[in-house]
Amino acid sequence: MKKAIQIDMQDNVATVIENVSEGQQVEVIDKEANLITDLKSVESISLGHKIALRDFSIGESIIKYGFLIGKSTNDIVKGSHVHVHNMESRKGRGDLVKNIPSPKGCCK
Repeated sequence: MKKAIQIDMQDNVATVIENVSEGQQVEVIDKEANLITDLKSVESISLGHKIALRDFSIGESIIKYGFLIGKSTNDIVKGSHVHVHNMESRKGRGDLVKNIPSPKGCCK
């Protein structure tokens, strides 16, 4: 069985720690390697990418590390790959920060 790690108990996604193929069972473990749950992958997910631990509707918060990391941009089914194709990241979004000057010589 493949494995994924849930960093914080509030997280609604886990990070797969090995490549996962569509239809494979995935054990979700915590930081101490205790089994939390298991689920079936509905698509292939690459090492280091996120798997949905529950269903999401458009606009729902995606939590990882115990923090909001983004919002779903479409419906996401439990066991799906969660990445830029179905979520909008809140990290690194300069357009969400007000009054930050552009670097000198940039963006004229």
